[in-house]
Amino acid sequence: MTGNREFIGTDVFDDCGNNYKQRGGIFVNYWAVGASWGGTEDVSGEFFKKKIWYDGYAHHGDEQNKSMLDAVSVGDVLIMKSSATKGKGHSVTFTKVKGIGIITDKINWYRFKVNWLDVKNLPKDFDNISYRKTIEQLRENDEIYKFVNDVMGQNNMNIIIDYLKANKNLILTGAPGTGKTYLAKEIAESIVKENSASGQTPIKILKNAIDNFKPDLEAREEKENLLKMFLKQFPKEKIQSLTLDEYCAGKGDRNNFCWWIETGLKTLGKYAPGSARSYLIYWSKKKEEYSKHGYIKDEADNRKALEIVLSDIHGLIGAGNSKDYEDKFGNGLILKILNTYYPEVFFPINSTKHMDNVIRLFNLKTDSTSVSDKNKVINNFYKAQCKSLDITPFEFQRILYDLFNIAEGEILYEDKIVSDGDISFVQFHPSYDYTDFVEGLRPVKNEDNNDIGFELKNGIFKQFCKKAKNNPNKNYVFIIDEINRGEISKIFGELFFSIDPGYRGEKGKVKTQYSNMQTEDTLFSDIDEDYFYVPENVYIIGTMNDIDRSVESFDFAMRRRFVWKEIKAEDTQNMLDSITDKIDVSEAKKRMNSLNAEIEKMPELGSHYQIGAAYFLKLKNYNGDFNRLWDLHLKPLLSEYLRGLQGSESKLKELQKAYETDN
Repeated sequence: MTGNREFIGTDVFDDCGNNYKQRGGIFVNYWAVGASWGGTEDVSGEFFKKKIWYDGYAHHGDEQNKSMLDAVSVGDVLIMKSSATKGKGHSVTFTKVKGIGIITDKINWYRFKVNWLDVKNLPKDFDNISYRKTIEQLRENDEIYKFVNDVMGQNNMNIIIDYLKANKNLILTGAPGTGKTYLAKEIAESIVKENSASGQTPIKILKNAIDNFKPDLEAREEKENLLKMFLKQFPKEKIQSLTLDEYCAGKGDRNNFCWWIETGLKTLGKYAPGSARSYLIYWSKKKEEYSKHGYIKDEADNRKALEIVLSDIHGLIGAGNSKDYEDKFGNGLILKILNTYYPEVFFPINSTKHMDNVIRLFNLKTDSTSVSDKNKVINNFYKAQCKSLDITPFEFQRILYDLFNIAEGEILYEDKIVSDGDISFVQFHPSYDYTDFVEGLRPVKNEDNNDIGFELKNGIFKQFCKKAKNNPNKNYVFIIDEINRGEISKIFGELFFSIDPGYRGEKGKVKTQYSNMQTEDTLFSDIDEDYFYVPENVYIIGTMNDIDRSVESFDFAMRRRFVWKEIKAEDTQNMLDSITDKIDVSEAKKRMNSLNAEIEKMPELGSHYQIGAAYFLKLKNYNGDFNRLWDLHLKPLLSEYLRGLQGSESKLKELQKAYETDN
């Protein structure tokens, strides 16, 4: 139940206090009764220093009812009940709560608007909440207070989650100990559980995608022309007559058979050999001679060795299946060759592991262990799904990889996708750099001679993005704690562009500083291996304490790429509910609110210097001793805040008095 609805005070109460009005198909029960409530003045989902109201037992025109309605203010909380029981005299107990809202506009004393919050798990019973004849103030009721606190806290978090979803990047700022990191982790847990594919069958996800598919005709034509170029240069009948230079990779020539199969035709189905040895014969730059492997390694004559390889490739193409060649060539090379020469028969997936994942994902039937037979099963599946649609095999392959984790295999339960996103956490510091975050050269020892060399390695963020790209159905959240403690421009480098929410995905791809050194382990994109981008399903949360004098100001170019949300001390006060053992949580909250109210009054400090709940969590280390918390944690921090200010000692005493005041 969400959205603004009007409340008309004189319309709501009958003799039983249960008059319902139907607005927008939802029956709502209107209310009033006030109680003090702690928090901030913000009405956008924060906690507030306002009142809680619920509907009472009242008569139309009652002057006391008018007086209480007149006391309602913008930002007050409203609790809607769905049933009431009349007790002795005029006392009434309501047992079910149906909704919670915030007053967003007061038109006059009896008419105002309510924004109903989305409350999914309301408690079923609240006992012993009574009032007489007309509206009466709610007395102490910890259960109600805690419930409203939890609902408002969840609503506050939902608002922040909406900010993150809309902007992809979020920074939580606030005073020390306000629970920014705690909240960041809670938000991340919520985001990774909201994956869109969770609980859906793979075939339903696929059908929805292909029904809404719009082809890129220009890209399609480029692929078709690419295949024509290859087949014109390497027709089936010419294969056996290729020279060493026309077949072999290694000399840097980009116009030989092996280069085309591995790189030139990559957009028609990626083939990653892992090593030039897969081609059985290639030019070794290190040895400056042809290197032979596999079943031709003992053949002394290079030309004779090539003739054997080409004869078998010609035979493979002629047979149109892998049956007699799986012990001679790797499965990936076999499938790439067959798909290239028979694009109508074989599907452009050249990895046995990937094919097995597709077969398992869609429960395709095959009894054969032959890689070519498995590939044909997938090709037949493509034809069955797209028989009446204008989608090429290459486009269908791209759809599969964009929708599912074909590389690692989706997690299924009862034929439905199980969403299993991930959260990563890093804390920035002055020594953190691009090498740690994106990629860089790392020292490695040669096991043969113990010499130290350098290899390109992915940093934590690039590796995280690579995982997210391979799992498009799942959400990934990257938390950067103390984000302003690192030198932002040095850490992010060219990623300033690609993390922008408007340039997520391939449209925001960039060449990284080491793009010309990518290896099979470090490359990011299946199509353009020297490019990197931040996937759409990656969310970034940063936390920072912007009053810390020891850090530089946040880079303005990066600042505009994030949405900013200040976390105040009250916003995460519910953290204290986790330490009930031997701790007076109610007393902790009262002292915290009293101390922060005094801090906020001081012009030299203000709300940015308030003390967060994380400090009061330390009470569990001292068996709830508030004096030790003050002496060991709060006093030293506040003394540092006040250091150098005129009258700092008297100000500290005022703060201590507020902390020790019996509330």
